[in-house]
Amino acid sequence: MSEDIKMKYFFFKLILFLLVPFPVLAGGSVEVVKIKSFERIGSTSYVLVIIPSADTKDFYMKGCSEFTVKGSFPWINFFNPNPHLTKDSHIAALDFIAERFNSEGQILNLGAMGRGFERIEAEKPCVVKSKALDYREGLGVMSYYHPV
Repeated sequence: MSEDIKMKYFFFKLILFLLVPFPVLAGGSVEVVKIKSFERIGSTSYVLVIIPSADTKDFYMKGCSEFTVKGSFPWINFFNPNPHLTKDSHIAALDFIAERFNSEGQILNLGAMGRGFERIEAEKPCVVKSKALDYREGLGVMSYYHPV
């Protein structure tokens, strides 16, 4: 193979490597979890402690016997231009979590869109924060942290 063809092939692979991961980052995941505790602080802040399944494949929850989400809807929502992420949709998601927590099974479908959680401290990977929640009928509660 000539040097010219090798160089073109290298740049082709480089472009693919740089372009392909971006659509993957916009995806999301949903896990069936058990709610251990749920504390609502005011209208938009909360602390949610869940127990993920032992075989979870979720990037954030994997390896956690307990997973804690600390969240609040920002009073100015510039972080995400998504029109579905409103204070009202966030409160509706919190209402749904409270309803599930007070139910007999305390089971919840919880997921993240894009990079929907942010670890608070590197030493505590099972404690994260969220900037917004959205309840989706038939899917569950989705967390958002970074723009999608």
